[in-house]
Amino acid sequence: DCRQTRSFAPGSSNAVKLSRYFDKVIEKKYHGQGSNYMSSTADRRRMASYANKQAHVD
Repeated sequence: DCRQTRSFAPGSSNAVKLSRYFDKVIEKKYHGQGSNYMSSTADRRRMASYANKQAHVD
């Protein structure tokens, strides 16, 4: 229900779905303009997460 503020709470499944939708819309916009937009937002998030794990040395 879009009228419930908790429906879009950070980390909720609805918030994640909405975020992915907007990521896809933005990605299509950049690809449609012939830009050098190389990787998707999800790919960049994965790379950032991987980099953070690699930087942590005990």
